[in-house]
Amino acid sequence: MKFFILSLLSLNMMFMKSKHPLSMSILLMLQTIITAMIMKNMQESFWYSYILIILMMSSVMTMFIYMTSLISNMKTNLNLSFLMISFLSPILYTNFFYNTCESYNLMESINMKIYYNMNKMYMLNKSLTFLFILMFLLLMMIFINKLMNLKMGPIRKINDKL
Repeated sequence: MKFFILSLLSLNMMFMKSKHPLSMSILLMLQTIITAMIMKNMQESFWYSYILIILMMSSVMTMFIYMTSLISNMKTNLNLSFLMISFLSPILYTNFFYNTCESYNLMESINMKIYYNMNKMYMLNKSLTFLFILMFLLLMMIFINKLMNLKMGPIRKINDKL
């Protein structure tokens, strides 16, 4: 659990540093998967995490297709040192937190706070809002898929040589 939270923090740092839309969408997919795994561990029902993954992945894939048609020739610059630091930092933080007693209490309180916040989100009086947001995202995904007509070709025209 602690590793998931720390990896979410490192993915957020990477998301703020990334400039290319495709790398941002990949980071968003990874964040969605980790968030769904955290939700599955905290909730008794796993359906909310499945709904989250299905909705977010479909919207990110739609955005991915749109971005690849618009900026197909844009180069990405990978900073390998930044990637290594951001992927290794959760492991180092987890090892550090396991070795100290105060951090155990701190992380336990953070876990309890997250658990109670997640429970508040799915309470009966908030469930209508949550269902409305899910239905809205589902309808937007359906509308976007209906708007994109494959017979008309890509959104941006490719320069043809005459």
